[in-house]
Amino acid sequence: MNFTTLPSNVINFLESIFRNFWSWPTLVNIIDLLIVWFFITQIIKIVKDTQAWQIAKGIIPFFILKLVAQTLGFQTVNYIIDLILNSAVVILVIIFQPEIRRFLESFGKEKWGVTTIARKAKKTPYVIGEIDKTATYLAKRKIGALMVFEGETLLGEYVETGIKLDADLSSELLINIFIPNTPLHDGAAIIGGDRILSASSFLPLTQNPDIDSKFGTRHRAAIGLSEKTDALIVVVSEESGKINIAQNGVLTEDVSSAGLMMRLASFLPSDDEPTSVIGTIKKGVRFNGK
Repeated sequence: MNFTTLPSNVINFLESIFRNFWSWPTLVNIIDLLIVWFFITQIIKIVKDTQAWQIAKGIIPFFILKLVAQTLGFQTVNYIIDLILNSAVVILVIIFQPEIRRFLESFGKEKWGVTTIARKAKKTPYVIGEIDKTATYLAKRKIGALMVFEGETLLGEYVETGIKLDADLSSELLINIFIPNTPLHDGAAIIGGDRILSASSFLPLTQNPDIDSKFGTRHRAAIGLSEKTDALIVVVSEESGKINIAQNGVLTEDVSSAGLMMRLASFLPSDDEPTSVIGTIKKGVRFNGK
């Protein structure tokens, strides 16, 4: 063996690997694997610690058994497992329907780099002041309330479950909505911009088993909607008189008047803040096609 040629052979070998690695087919395969990895990790994050995750772990042995049956030539066992797996797609869609829906909803909530254009907000300081007056009044008297502020995600399906108002926002109207024993006091008031879109709307309850048992239906509905949309939900507890805020699946308890105004100010668009194209189109859809 001629050792003098070894370094040049090694260099040539490494160069060929480098060239092949950065070839277009290799890059395509890498991108393909990254996309698959992204979807798998997102699905695992959603179904982890749920009943669906336990079911998924129960399905894995069937795939292992099929691999063993094919390797060892167990034709009958392999045939039976094939029958099970052929119908498994439909079965899995039925079993994992809540998780599939949650995945698509969370996927749809992403902004994905949408470009923005300037839009002037309507009466944002006025809206913040009226909500603060409403929440403070109701909290002092321990009157329960549920106020939803629409973000980029359309809340039309939840508006439909209540009584449509499309009324100018005011603390007097909101207070009257939540006064006990009135026709609209149950459910949520949904607010879009400076208008009350609906009252007595029903919201989805959270399925999170870790939510403290001290929270009732009103708080669970607030958390549930915040898990599915980008809305901000203000809750006034009729038991404690505290103001709580739900956003992105997280409940912030005992928010002060100043804290409430700060959260609203950061959530609602200011006069010079740009909004996304989606948000602008959304407003046009609402006002042009009520």
